[in-house]
Amino acid sequence: MAGSESSYRQIFKATTLFGGVQFFNILITIIRGKFSAILLGAEGMGINSLFASTIEMLKNLTSLGLPQSAVRDIAAAKGSEDEQQMGTTAKVFGRWILFTALLGVAVTIGASWFLSRWLFESGDYTFSFIALSVIFVFFAFTSGTYTLLRGLRQNKLLALANVLGSLGGLVVAVPFYYFFGVSGIVPALIVSAIVTWLISVYFKRKIKLPDISLSLRETIDKGAEMVKLGVVLSFSTFLLVAIRFVLNAYIGRTGSLHDLGIYNAGVTITTGYVGLVFTAMITDYFPRLSSLIHDKEKWQQTVTHQAELVLLILGPILVLLLIAAPLIIEVLLTKEFLPVLEYIHWSVLGIFLQAIAWALGVIVVAKGDMRLKLVTEIIGKAVVLSMNIVGYMYGGIKGLGIAFLLSNMINLLLIGGVSYVKYSFRFSAGFFTLAVILLSTCVLAFIAVSYFNLVPSLIIGGIALLISGFYSYNQLNKRLDLAGAMKSFIDKMRK
Repeated sequence: MAGSESSYRQIFKATTLFGGVQFFNILITIIRGKFSAILLGAEGMGINSLFASTIEMLKNLTSLGLPQSAVRDIAAAKGSEDEQQMGTTAKVFGRWILFTALLGVAVTIGASWFLSRWLFESGDYTFSFIALSVIFVFFAFTSGTYTLLRGLRQNKLLALANVLGSLGGLVVAVPFYYFFGVSGIVPALIVSAIVTWLISVYFKRKIKLPDISLSLRETIDKGAEMVKLGVVLSFSTFLLVAIRFVLNAYIGRTGSLHDLGIYNAGVTITTGYVGLVFTAMITDYFPRLSSLIHDKEKWQQTVTHQAELVLLILGPILVLLLIAAPLIIEVLLTKEFLPVLEYIHWSVLGIFLQAIAWALGVIVVAKGDMRLKLVTEIIGKAVVLSMNIVGYMYGGIKGLGIAFLLSNMINLLLIGGVSYVKYSFRFSAGFFTLAVILLSTCVLAFIAVSYFNLVPSLIIGGIALLISGFYSYNQLNKRLDLAGAMKSFIDKMRK
């Protein structure tokens, strides 16, 4: 029991730290989104989302997945306390990341005319994409620093770097929107990337690793496995970003930029804001699971604990989001974005299922089964894209929300089956009880806000929130002794 409590506390400590970071990032996103909604409007936000999703797709394509794969190698070297290996891995990673930066610039410039024609049906934005190519240099070096901090488990430094980077990006972006409107989108993206990189330079200087001498041939040879793993991970991430890219382009071309702005606002509110729990946990979860993956009992315990905590934290947040969505939209955006409610209501249920699949999906990567990872990703993403296109075709914004729910349901069945057959992993009966109770409160809140008028929906939704909140606190207290920790904190404050 002591070992289990220690595991829960380690997970919760990392989640609290990076949850705080993500909460701050969300505040920054809220402020930036509010300014964007006012200064750019729904159409301007649609244009911004096309640029951002395109750059994100190309970044994941040309990075070769090195920021992800290097975390695994650095964490393994850190776990063995091999300073020489850590220095070698960092040196190889640093040289390869420079190559990916140049690759990103070249690919973006080469594809600029095609991107402008395909996304905007004109060549007017060709120069905009050429200008944006410089972002890849700053992205590569920034992600390089973040990768080292993450692999070395320098969580506090990583958290601070993220906070300052987000704040710096906000400070420089908003004036461009204010003075130049839609024309300020491209320079805002570029300057934000530069500021974030400058901040990362400061934190890179705090990383102390031995300086290893390597030839070009050694760099290529030693980086081969890292690149192989990275390419698969990169392809997995690329598929996700590519789906967003294709879907954004499809909505913009067959629907309208207004619909595109509404949809992306919904994505930001759900997977963006609620995703703080995923982002906070994955920062520590992946390197920790990678270091334990050869001990079956420990890694299976870690997966179960991670899944339990993510649902216990996420459950009440999702219920609250369902109830407060109209207020959130008016406060964070404008009334123009209220049609996104239909998307949010359905997608919240999908996020709950996504959380379980997310905890299971990391197993394949930590195991290093890249071929299996590739197959499951291709199948899963094909389902996501096809369902989203059909959903928008027949149901508009609401159809996209239903598609999100159904695709996550299928993905959970897929990754759950793989985990059971390949790794003999199964959740305990206790976990299923926990999941059913929390999912039921989300469904109750969904029914209330979707099919009842304001007053009864608030009453029913409030009951669902009380049940979810009380149950989550009670379960967290059993695992973490929250009451005892709070009492100790109060006693310290009184002294």
